[in-house]
Amino acid sequence: MLEFGDVVYFIDLKAFDTAITINKGGEGVTVKENEVKVTYDKDGEIITRETFERVLPQGKELDPAKYDLLKTFVEYIIDYSEETDDALGADRALDQTPLGYKIVFNTLMKEGIIKEKK
Repeated sequence: MLEFGDVVYFIDLKAFDTAITINKGGEGVTVKENEVKVTYDKDGEIITRETFERVLPQGKELDPAKYDLLKTFVEYIIDYSEETDDALGADRALDQTPLGYKIVFNTLMKEGIIKEKK
């Protein structure tokens, strides 16, 4: 939990996973692969041509650039150690932080990765 001002925030790991996932994959989602095997004789003429088709389950695909960026943002939020006056409230406490922190905090809020605990 992250307490900022008089508001408590938490990191939503499902939202983080959703933000970095390109393709969910999973059960029932498959990928077809075709392989062609050609056999030649000594003169280079085609003797046989066989086509094999494989159906494989599709795996989950992640966006590595977005993962690295959001991971760095979360680390920045967690490692931020400036003292703020909790009596001011979250908005005033956020106003006293550096621009970089504001950008990171607002980006994570917009992506739904940081959520306010109700």
